[in-house]
Parts: sequence; C-alpha cells; structure tokens
Amino acid sequence: MYQNTHPYQPPPPWTPPRRWWQHPALVVTLLVVFPPAGIALTWLSRWNGRTKTVATVLSALWFVIALAVDDPKRNDTDAPRPAATVTAPATPTPTTVAPTPEPTTAEPTTAPPRTSAPKPARTRTPAPDPTTEEPEPVRTTEEAPSDVHYANCSEVRAAGAAPIHRGEPGYDSHLDRDGDGVACER
Repeated sequence: MYQNTHPYQPPPPWTPPRRWWQHPALVVTLLVVFPPAGIALTWLSRWNGRTKTVATVLSALWFVIALAVDDPKRNDTDAPRPAATVTAPATPTPTTVAPTPEPTTAEPTTAPPRTSAPKPARTRTPAPDPTTEEPEPVRTTEEAPSDVHYANCSEVRAAGAAPIHRGEPGYDSHLDRDGDGVACER
C-alpha cells in the first residue's frame, strides 16, 4: 500500500453559487424556444467555450430556418381576406298579387274595396364599387316621353283610364298623391 503523506485532500477551489439564469435546463429550453435569449444566457453560463460555441451555432441555425420556412408571401397569409358583402338588387322588383279564386257558391260575394295599394318595401342599394364603371342611369316611366298626358284626375276618369299604374301611358307623379305608384285611385 501507498503511504499517504497527506491524509486529507485539499478542498476544491471556491466557485460562486449558480444563479437561476445559469441553470442548464433553462438555457437549453430558451435555445430551442427563443434562440436570441438562449444564446445570451449560453454565454453567461458556466459551460466551457466549445460547448457555448456549438450551442450558439446550432441555435442560430434553428432560428434562421424557422424564419425562412414561414414566408408569408409564398403562403398568401399576408393578403387581407375580402369581407363578406351582401348585395341587394338595385331596383325593387314589382310584386304581383295573385287573383282570388272565384267562389263556387251561387251567392255573389264581394270583397271590400281597397282604399290604398300596399307601399313597396324600401331596399338599401349597395354603395357603388369605385373600381367599376358607373352604369348608365335607368330612365323611369316618369321621365319617358308619352303620347298621353292628363292635367288632372278628372280628365283621367273622363277618359276611363283610372287608376293608372306607374309605367302605364299617362302616368305622371303629379297625379299620384301618396306616391305609391298608382295615380287617380279614388
């Protein structure tokens, strides 16, 4: 056996205590999740020089590849999505009232007279698209020239043309008091 001249080994040299940000698990996690912070903590850790260099190169390479793969122009992720739009018809469509079926009984029945026609529903017209050409304005029958012209409803009744609906010859807005599209209705 060896004769030990010094029964006690000398104590290891003093090293400062490890801080929370020098913990290897934290440094490795940050190298993968957020490489810039991981590289900074790598160089503040107690790792040897070669380990610090390898960890820095691998983490930087991972960071560059992660940025290069997500190219928003190639994936079309930077293009704004068009908003869903609802378009309504530009002009209201005329509604027709279905005639009531004739009763099969022998007694004549009469329906009470209508005092006014139903008013057309108001529709919102969409704002014109600035990129498209403006359509030519639609001429209504009020603007359209007509051979027949009545000065008042008395002339219309005398001619036997009452009531006149919008679009029929002789219709004019000054004959339509309530603006519902039916002139001289009473």
